[in-house]
Amino acid sequence: MDIQNVGKIIQTGLEGTEAVGGGQDKAVGKTSDFEKVRMDKLEQEEQVTGLKASDIQYNDNILNRMDARQVQNDFLRQVQARGEGKELEVLSEHIQKTQASLEKTRATLPAVDKSEFSGAIQNYFKESETRFKALDSMYQEISSGDRPHSLQDLLKMQMQIQGISQNIEMLSKVVDKVVDGMKTILRTQV
Repeated sequence: MDIQNVGKIIQTGLEGTEAVGGGQDKAVGKTSDFEKVRMDKLEQEEQVTGLKASDIQYNDNILNRMDARQVQNDFLRQVQARGEGKELEVLSEHIQKTQASLEKTRATLPAVDKSEFSGAIQNYFKESETRFKALDSMYQEISSGDRPHSLQDLLKMQMQIQGISQNIEMLSKVVDKVVDGMKTILRTQV
């Protein structure tokens, strides 16, 4: 995108404000100048970021079988390194790390409020947060002794934590890409 294209977009926007009278109806089947400018902006954002809002959604299957096996093996290795009975301690550390990245991502969300992706990103984040809260609640019940558990249950929880962490990491990358795209668009418009 060069300065001439930006000038054309601005010119179209200015002509649109002058051309549309207060009480005039637009012709049926014609696209308003405002809508044309809006669509141009959306296309620019998609070109710069390479994303579409419909592509941003929570992924339940983010871990493939090899990743899942690796997560389980890593968890068991960490438990063995600390000694028997330390499963909840290891799980607690993973939950704390996930919570920290959730908070870090939450802090970056206001940067995309004016983007077309804002709604999709907010929904993605809320889904991640909801799943994390449910998992944290389950962990609290287990650690307080209110809920019986087995090593298999803890392995499943670790898998879910890893899935949430990877979704949060993915969301963080999407936010960074959208913010970079918005900065690029703003720089080209100046």
